[in-house]
Amino acid sequence: MFRENGHDFGTVIRGSKPEYRIELKNTFNEVVEIHQAWTSCRCVDVSFTNKVLQPGETSEIIIKFNTLNFNGQRSATVTVSFSKPRYAEVQLKIKGFIRSDLWLEPGAIDFGTGAAGSLPGQTVIIRRFGNRTWRIVDVRSAYTDIAVSLEEVWRGNDRVEYAMRARIKETAAPGIVRGELLVIAHDGQQELRFPVQFNGKVSSPLEVSPHVLDLETLQPGSSISKRIVLRGEEPFKVVDAQSACPQISVHCSADSKKVHVVEVTYVAAEQAGPQEMQIRFVTDLPGGQVVQLPVTVQIAGKESGAIHDLAK
Repeated sequence: MFRENGHDFGTVIRGSKPEYRIELKNTFNEVVEIHQAWTSCRCVDVSFTNKVLQPGETSEIIIKFNTLNFNGQRSATVTVSFSKPRYAEVQLKIKGFIRSDLWLEPGAIDFGTGAAGSLPGQTVIIRRFGNRTWRIVDVRSAYTDIAVSLEEVWRGNDRVEYAMRARIKETAAPGIVRGELLVIAHDGQQELRFPVQFNGKVSSPLEVSPHVLDLETLQPGSSISKRIVLRGEEPFKVVDAQSACPQISVHCSADSKKVHVVEVTYVAAEQAGPQEMQIRFVTDLPGGQVVQLPVTVQIAGKESGAIHDLAK
């Protein structure tokens, strides 16, 4: 189930907020439920993105290293217990080394939420105590849509201090932004590498909620109406709502506004089984911005209908 059985944070610095995610997948034909998790050391905190996994679903264990209250070499055993489909325990080994002569403030870069190009740049301060020859020589990241600049703001007998400014580029695609900057430094004798975490969200000029409209299970010929929300950064009109499915009808306001509440009505087809459709909303935003809404529904068969009737 687990992609990995542990993680080594390597060398991290005081005040930073190192985070690592271990994926687990339900490979069984039954529901898996995570009961709880505990650690052998308070230097590690654990949480989950999802504790109930249907067959084939995935979750992430979020492991955070506490660098404010601990220093030096640290290790912990994280025990994850499961209550379904049967009781079981899995242990994960976590370790890392916390440098107390290096400080990061604040402990991570949070860009917040906004459109690409409008997210404000963020600055963190990196301090090295007790070595005036220490220098940062490079900053790298696997995420290509981040720009970084460095400024040395203090160099004296007691410490060296850098201001590191980061911003998300205008070319960033919409979605969650999460990663780390790898800072490479040198003191004249040896190289040191340590991470600085960053996160944020690049919003789309036009978004639909929910991302998938699930109409659940319907009897043939029955109908259902649900509301969805279209949201833009600027006021807009819905010019057209298109679908190749004749059973779908859409009612939209003709007004120009940032938020549209749209009613979608579906009349169930006669053919039993799962159905997948799409609605394409066309707006008057620059470039004729469009957004697609997937629609799913399960049409019950005759046998299911008979059972439904008996249950009345």
